[in-house]
Amino acid sequence: MKQLSTLLYILCLCMYLAAGGCSTASLPPSVQSASGSESIAAGETGIIRWTFSNADNVVVEGLQGMFQPSDSVYVAPERTTTYRITAYHSSDSVTTIFTMRVVGKESDHGAAQVETGGAIEEEDAPEAIIAESSLPSFYYSGVADIGDRPEQIKIMRAVPAGSGHTPAFHVLLLDQYGNFLPKYEQSFAPLKFSCIGSFSTLNRTPEVREITTAQASSVSVALCADYSQGTSEMLPELENAYRSFCRSFASGDEISFVRYDHRVETAFQLLPSDRAAEQLSAGSVYRGGLTAVYKAAWAGLKNLKKSALRNKALVLLSTGSENASLLYTAGDIAEAARSMNIPIYTVAVGMDAETYSLRYLSDYTGGRFYQANNIGEVAAQLREIAFSYRSYYTISYDPHATTDEVEQCPGTVYTTIGLKGDDNAVREMRIWNADRQMYSPFHQIMATFPDHSFDIPSIYNDHIASLATLLKDNPDKPVELIGHSEPGMSEDDDGVSSLRRAQAIRDALLKLGVPSQQMRIRGAGGSTPMYYFAAQEWQQDLNRRVEIRWLDPALLPFEIIAQTVFTEQEAERLTNEWAERGQRAYYELVMSRKTPAFRIKLWGYDTYDRALDAKANLQKKYRVALSVQ
Repeated sequence: MKQLSTLLYILCLCMYLAAGGCSTASLPPSVQSASGSESIAAGETGIIRWTFSNADNVVVEGLQGMFQPSDSVYVAPERTTTYRITAYHSSDSVTTIFTMRVVGKESDHGAAQVETGGAIEEEDAPEAIIAESSLPSFYYSGVADIGDRPEQIKIMRAVPAGSGHTPAFHVLLLDQYGNFLPKYEQSFAPLKFSCIGSFSTLNRTPEVREITTAQASSVSVALCADYSQGTSEMLPELENAYRSFCRSFASGDEISFVRYDHRVETAFQLLPSDRAAEQLSAGSVYRGGLTAVYKAAWAGLKNLKKSALRNKALVLLSTGSENASLLYTAGDIAEAARSMNIPIYTVAVGMDAETYSLRYLSDYTGGRFYQANNIGEVAAQLREIAFSYRSYYTISYDPHATTDEVEQCPGTVYTTIGLKGDDNAVREMRIWNADRQMYSPFHQIMATFPDHSFDIPSIYNDHIASLATLLKDNPDKPVELIGHSEPGMSEDDDGVSSLRRAQAIRDALLKLGVPSQQMRIRGAGGSTPMYYFAAQEWQQDLNRRVEIRWLDPALLPFEIIAQTVFTEQEAERLTNEWAERGQRAYYELVMSRKTPAFRIKLWGYDTYDRALDAKANLQKKYRVALSVQ
C-alpha cells in the first residue's frame, strides 16, 4: 500500500508539472508536524499536537474517538508513553509517533504552587486571579508578573460577525507553567483562514488589545453538571471543583447551577458568585438515572435568558452519552445559544463521555471543548474557563476580508492564530464559523432495569409520562419500543427478557392514554449492549434497557446495513469509504456470535421502497451484500 501511495504521489506530481495543477484529493496523507509536551511531572497533564495534510480524520492509539487532521489532545500518562498517531484518507494512511516522558515531581519552595493533577480541596479553591505558579501545567494556573515566552495559545472564544460585537477571538497566552502573560509585548502573526480540502490562506494583521481584571465586564454563567449513573463515585470531588469554579468569579458576576440525570433541576439561578459557592453542597439526590445533556443545556439557556447582563456563557459538563432528551437535539441547543450570542464550553469527563456532539456544541457557538481524564483536570479546566472571562487578548478581524474560495468552502473552515516571527511554533487552530449539522443521539432510553427484573423503577415515571404526553400530542408519530438484555444469556432467555421489558413500557404508556396502534414492540436480546464488558453495576443496568425508535422517516430515516467488522479502525475506514462514495454513513457496536463487532450503516432514505432501490443499486455497483432496516 505504501509503494502504491508513493507511485500515486509521483504520478500526481508529474501531472501537476505538466498541466499546472493537481487535486489534493488524490494525494496520500502526509505528516506536517507533531509536537507537544516532551516531559511532564508524574500526575500532571501533557498535550500532543499534530497537523496532517490530505487527511480526513486521525486516530490516536489508546485514546477514544476520532480527531481532526490538525488537532490536539490532553493526556495524563502514568509512565513514559509513546503514542501512535495515524491519519487516514481513503485507503491510505500515515503514522507518526510522539513520546511523552513522565518524571517525578520536584518541589519548589520559592513560588506558590498550584496543582492540576489531583482533586482541589474546598479550602484551596483558586480565585479569579491567583499567584504565579512554578509547576508545569497545560491549563491556566496563575498570572505571571513578567513571564517567559508563551508556550501555549488558547482560543477561548470566537465572537461571530452579526452578534452585536466586533467579530473577534478571545485568546489566552500561557507560559510553560500555565501562567497567563498579561504584558506580552511582541505581536501576533496575521490570522490564517484555511479550508480543509481546498487550502486557502488569508493574511490579516489583527487588532490586539489586553483586557485586565478591572476592565472586564460582569458575566452571567450557567453551569450544567451531570449527576447521572456514572458520577456517583466522583460527586464529592466534582462538587469541590464546582465550588471552586463559582468562587473564581467576581462579586458582580452571576451563577446559575443545573443538576441533571434524565431529570433536570435548577438548584439556583443568577446568584452572586460567593452565594453560589455557599449553596453548593455535597450529597446530591441524583445518582443512577439516565443522561439528558440537551435538556439540561436548554434549562441553562432559559436561566441565562433571565439575566440582564450582556456577557453570558454556558458551561456543560457530561460524564456519559446523551440518551434521555426526548424534546431537544444538539442542533436545537446550538441554534438557540448562537442566536442568544452565548458560547457553550463543554467538558467531557472520562472515557464514557460522548465527545462528538459536545465538540459540535462548542464549535458552533464559539466556546471551547475540553476532555478530562481525572477530577484534577476538571477543576483546572473550569478554572481556566472562569479566568478567561477576567483577562484575555482580543484579536479582531474584518468579517468581509475573506476570499470567495473560503466563503464557498465545501468543507470546514479553520482559523489559525500564532505569534509573529515564531514560524507558528506556538499556535492554535480552531473551527471558524461552523455550519449547523444534523446529529441524532445513538440511544433514546426510557428506562433501565435491575437484574432479572421487568418492573419499571419509579425514578422513570415522570420520564415515561413525558413520552406519553408527546405521543398523545402527535398521534401521527408512531414509535417502536425496543427491549434489551445483557449479553451472555442464552438466545431464548435474553429474547424473552428483552421483550418483556418492552411490554412493560408499552403497558405503562397504555395506562397513560397512548393508543395501542401508535406503538410497536420488539426484543433485541443482548445483541447490542451499550457496555460489552460492564464493570460497574450502572453499566449492567444500561444493558438492560428499553429504547425508543421514532418511525417517522423525517426524524429517523430508513437505513441500509452494510458490512460488519471486528475492529474499530476497520469500521472507521469503511465508514469513510462509503462517505467518499457519496453515502451518509456511521458505525455502531453490536454483538456478532457473542463477540463485539462494528456494523456500518447507510442512512438518509425517507421510504422503505427507496431504501430497497438504493440497496439494489449499491449491491450491483460495489458487489457487497446489504440489507434494509
